[in-house]
Amino acid sequence: MSANQSIAQIYKDNQKSFLKHLKKAKNLGESSIHKLRVDIKNTRVFVSLLKTLSKEKTESKRILKIISPVFKNAGDIRTTTLNLKLIQSSRSKLLLKFKQHLKKQNKEAEKKFQKKIKKFGKKKFNKYTRINHSVLKKIKGSEVQHKTINRINKALVEVRISVSETQSDKNLHDIRKELKTVKNLGIILKEINSLNPFDKSLENTDHLYKQIGKWHDSSLLADDLQAFANSHNKISPNLKNNLFINKLKAKNKRSKSIIIKNLIVYGRLYNLPRISSL
Repeated sequence: MSANQSIAQIYKDNQKSFLKHLKKAKNLGESSIHKLRVDIKNTRVFVSLLKTLSKEKTESKRILKIISPVFKNAGDIRTTTLNLKLIQSSRSKLLLKFKQHLKKQNKEAEKKFQKKIKKFGKKKFNKYTRINHSVLKKIKGSEVQHKTINRINKALVEVRISVSETQSDKNLHDIRKELKTVKNLGIILKEINSLNPFDKSLENTDHLYKQIGKWHDSSLLADDLQAFANSHNKISPNLKNNLFINKLKAKNKRSKSIIIKNLIVYGRLYNLPRISSL
């Protein structure tokens, strides 16, 4: 199978997977919702890659417009579900109230999500997907490899720059997005060339991506919990200095410090060679 056929097929398979998990997610299963979000993230990577690979007109913007509401509502469900798990073992007055708050939010998010699925324009999605698929099929195999490698290197440069700049929470979250791009494009590169030069770094990329993800989830929980505590200060006189929140913030600070050190090492290690050296 040639490279250009392979990347077109990968794209087609991802869109089929999205429709499959969209249908399954109607039942609000946690696994199906997670897989649906992964498929949407992969679609976003393809949209980014398509801009690099071809100057031909695509329907990427329209595809993003269709899937974005589904992604947002699926994300709301995922956030409340995850937060409930993270505080499951806690029994303080604050956290019991917060659990009730999260459960209410979760129910509302589920209703909105199911409405978005019902309104989803499957015919338009399939039409736009076919157009993008036809564009990918026209691209030469060597060009796919060359431009995919260039796009990965561009993302790696962004990671290095971001690490050297102010290491704010937002900055770290933006780095995670770039790592997601690197990870997904690395997988695509592996599919189209089993001897690709980025294979060894995929594991470290995935590890860092997940590490930042866990820190980000925990940081959002701490912020949401603090905001909830500040607005419900009659539950307990010491809510603003709640022990659970303080421990969570301290843990997140330590995690962030470790992640930044790992990112500095990662940024020094990985850079893809030019296509001529493959």
